[in-house]
Amino acid sequence: MKLAHQIHVRVFCYPEDNAENIEKALLFLFPFDLEKEKITLKKTKAEGFHDRQIIIYEVTLIKDKHCNLFLEQLNKNIEEKSRLLPRIDENFDLFMRFDKDALLEGKYKLTESGNCFHIKISLAVFPRNKEQAIALVKRMFT
Repeated sequence: MKLAHQIHVRVFCYPEDNAENIEKALLFLFPFDLEKEKITLKKTKAEGFHDRQIIIYEVTLIKDKHCNLFLEQLNKNIEEKSRLLPRIDENFDLFMRFDKDALLEGKYKLTESGNCFHIKISLAVFPRNKEQAIALVKRMFT
């Protein structure tokens, strides 16, 4: 069953962060080897405030198999599932933010902070309405 059209994961690595640990934590989110599955881990260098060099790590999942495996892993590890429902926007995208420090320790802790791993899940709902989107999220995360 198709649950998501695509899943986009992104994290910013600041100069004070350990880039190697950030990359390991990002890869920890995926229950499969990105390289073996031929999924690109995109690294972009950017300049932040006060000329701070930032590395942006991004992964986009498109295949149903990868999306479903990723969602299964999230379902097993998220404790605060009731907090997910209000995070659906008008385009039927589900947004999650996981605390960067907690994820570095292997814990999936939802946060409102900007120092986080960003996940955007484009929900595969039909008919496209809010009720169907909420029902799908409840089915995915039970």
